[in-house]
Amino acid sequence: MRYLTRNRITKGGTSTDGGGTSPEEIGTIQLTNRSGGLLEYGDVVVIDKTNPLSVTTTNSYYSEDVIGVVKVGGEKDQLLTIQYAGIIDVKMTVDIVNIGDNIYTSNINGRAYASSYGWPGTFAKALTSKASGVTGMIKVLLSGGLPEVY
Repeated sequence: MRYLTRNRITKGGTSTDGGGTSPEEIGTIQLTNRSGGLLEYGDVVVIDKTNPLSVTTTNSYYSEDVIGVVKVGGEKDQLLTIQYAGIIDVKMTVDIVNIGDNIYTSNINGRAYASSYGWPGTFAKALTSKASGVTGMIKVLLSGGLPEVY
């Protein structure tokens, strides 16, 4: 079971608990965009294993390297605000989403995929639904950090 705290990670990698953390900062971190292009609100990001304190996107289903979802986007090599806990909108593939589905990375860079089955790599739960055949965003509850790994 995961527990959410008022701690936050700063760019230098230190954790603070000054008691003055605003609700907008809880569950967020700032990391560098190494995706090679613009990342926007709702994009799913994974750890960049070649650059420290950085994120990128993936086109692999069920990646266990998910960091979270972009809250404040930016261009290549800019700092992004990444949300890893709480409720946020996430960009989805054209597949159907039902409330309560598990959310995973998909085969499309920066997009998420939903499934009612529990597989390794789930990083969120769907709080809203979306019809099949259309792209769009849904609200999710992020798991609070690293995805589930079995």
